[in-house]
Amino acid sequence: MVVAILVLVFLVIIPIIFPDIRGLHPYVGKGIDTAFPFIYAAIGLGVLYLGVKTMRSILFPQKQQEEEDDEEEDDDAAQNLPDHERIARFFLRLYKAQLGAEKDAAAQVLRVDSDAKGKTITYELRVKMDQDWQARRMRISPLGEGSGSKSKCFYAIYDDHMVVKIPPKPITDFDQYVEAINKEIRIKEQVAPRECIVPRVSVILKKIYSFDDEKFISPAQLEDKYTKWLRGSKFQRYLKISGAFAFFMDLSRYFFLGNIVEDMHNMDERLDKEIAGHGEVVFELQDFVGRYGEKYQEAGEAVYSLVHGTARKVYDAFSAKGKPPPSDFEVRRWILTQMRGEKLKKGVSGLPDDMAAEVSRVIEESLSQGAGPLEEYREALRSYLRGRSFGQNKARMESISANLTEVLAWLAEKKVSIRDLKPDNLLVAGDPKEYPGFLADANAFRIGLIDVETAVIFKPGPNGKIPQPMLGGTPYFATPSHLMENSILEKLYPSLPRTLHMQDWQATVGMIYRVVTGAHLFVKTGRTLPAVGKTLHQAAAEGKDLVDVARDVTRKFFAAAEREFAAKMRRNGDILKQVNISLPENARAMLQSELSETERDTMVAIETFVNGQKVFSGEKNKRVLLSASADALRGQREKLEKANAGAAAIQVLKDLEGLKAKKGREEEILARLADPSATITAFELLHTMFGVVQSALCPSDWGELASISRFN
Repeated sequence: MVVAILVLVFLVIIPIIFPDIRGLHPYVGKGIDTAFPFIYAAIGLGVLYLGVKTMRSILFPQKQQEEEDDEEEDDDAAQNLPDHERIARFFLRLYKAQLGAEKDAAAQVLRVDSDAKGKTITYELRVKMDQDWQARRMRISPLGEGSGSKSKCFYAIYDDHMVVKIPPKPITDFDQYVEAINKEIRIKEQVAPRECIVPRVSVILKKIYSFDDEKFISPAQLEDKYTKWLRGSKFQRYLKISGAFAFFMDLSRYFFLGNIVEDMHNMDERLDKEIAGHGEVVFELQDFVGRYGEKYQEAGEAVYSLVHGTARKVYDAFSAKGKPPPSDFEVRRWILTQMRGEKLKKGVSGLPDDMAAEVSRVIEESLSQGAGPLEEYREALRSYLRGRSFGQNKARMESISANLTEVLAWLAEKKVSIRDLKPDNLLVAGDPKEYPGFLADANAFRIGLIDVETAVIFKPGPNGKIPQPMLGGTPYFATPSHLMENSILEKLYPSLPRTLHMQDWQATVGMIYRVVTGAHLFVKTGRTLPAVGKTLHQAAAEGKDLVDVARDVTRKFFAAAEREFAAKMRRNGDILKQVNISLPENARAMLQSELSETERDTMVAIETFVNGQKVFSGEKNKRVLLSASADALRGQREKLEKANAGAAAIQVLKDLEGLKAKKGREEEILARLADPSATITAFELLHTMFGVVQSALCPSDWGELASISRFN
């Protein structure tokens, strides 16, 4: 285009403006005279083309609009597809662009594989170029449990490892899209130099368009250049899924904490490997006990009877068909194959093709009838594998837990609350060559952030207010406060910044428990949060006092949370007490500060309780109660219980005993925290942190909850 304009200027415009230019040299005049007919012809054709195009748009506007809307129609058709397939179709469009294929080139998305749980799906993307099909593969898997108020996130492997985020409400305006990205960039800048992955348009666009100078500018400058270039550009469609903008984050340099935790506790995969590698011990009781121990002998005897009974049925099936009996080795292999959940197929070594279906049926029926012994066997293996896994992963659990407290303290220093902390929103930054070995050393890696759309900087802005963050969170790691606007929280609590920070504390409690046990801590409690949201919305619609409603739902939530916490800590106490955590310096200081404030609140609660109770009246009795230890109160309570007297007094002593025990634990932990070399068990840390959260978000002056009496 530039060359054409220069030729036009030199051969047409300049000779018209400066007619004497022909006399500069004979060749100049001759060249101009020779070129003029071609120039006029080209101009004529250009005018004709523009005229036809203009007339076409006037006479057939619908046809032109249909061609421009082809992509939008495809996106509308994709709206009802599962998220996996919508994302795969997006990458198919990207693949076509990378290949330089025509818009109407034949293309396909084929599902070719998935993991055992059906979550991670492998797709083949196919595009027809000339007469040949070009193909490549990619993988997509969901991240986290998700919630209706938050974006859905997916982990995609397409050239690079990336996170694809689909907002709950479609974004079609480019300026709104850019502002959403910039909001997360501001959080990234606030927590710098902490690793923090935020959406970038360049993650996708660099695959299909490049700038000449991109090697000489910073990633931030390149991102800015792409953003400016995109305004009014049709390339925006390469950032849209089903007609709405999606967000893309590059994770190629890091590991997902969620994947790491899942791998540490993935018993299903280990179970299959154990059966495949050592399944033959079920046929010899002595070998079974030798591998798994005498405590599992009963399970071994049950499964021993089951597999030998199944083997006899297989021999009977061959006999009934007049077939020669198979070898013991082959029969055992067939049984173990189906114990792993696999089907016998034709072509299996030693199994006649005409017997495959019958043998598979016989084994399946026998194992189904022996479901009890088979499940006892599997549970024995799970218990055995959990023990082995814990020993192998203990150091990793300790270092990951330590670094979770470190990132929590870092966020406090930076005045940022993520408000949706969970393993799937955290990355691990370490030397890839040393993975996973570096996980055993807390100093060899750091934990960073992914997806900060719910985050907020909790220091007042220029208007003196803390910005209103997006409401919502992941139920396993959230509290009712996640669903309340700042205006409500400011009336409910003395400090909005501390309240927002405590939301991340609650999440950290849930994450540390999951790192150590592989399970979620607040399962039943988390399921109540959708109802909390509905209650708040209904109360607002009915004009009720939202502060009173918020206080009520919060008390109910923490009453349920405390019960679930106590039960889970008792159940997994032995494991949690074996995990010894060396707290980083910033985490130690944070815990000391928060626990000191909680201890003061506990003392106020004790004084308020003693002065408010009516059973032990008189200043002398109250002074005795205030000075008594938890053990002394328990002794007095047990005496009254044995005498079967003073029910009201027994209840007062029991409640006060719980408060005194809580204060004693807080004092003990504070003394430990004063020693930089001391470690703290996961059991103690979780009790301490949950106590701080409960004191901050459900303070004692709201009314007593059933308290956790002591460490178990």
